[in-house]
Amino acid sequence: MVPARLRRQFDIKQGTRAAVMATPEGILLKPMTSAAIKHGRGILKRAGRGKPLVQEWAEQRNEEKRLEDRYAK
Repeated sequence: MVPARLRRQFDIKQGTRAAVMATPEGILLKPMTSAAIKHGRGILKRAGRGKPLVQEWAEQRNEEKRLEDRYAK
């Protein structure tokens, strides 16, 4: 559970997803809030070829769900 003070500070609401990364200092939990998403827009450049972003995004979500289900057992 994230303390209320930190939830307010970082605008973390119920259901907010987070990126979890291992660092030399320990575990880094980075919330993916709407502010963080807006800030990150346009950072990644997409090649002019390949699948539409919506399709790639759906496939990525499906893969994440598959991995979550696999490791939840």
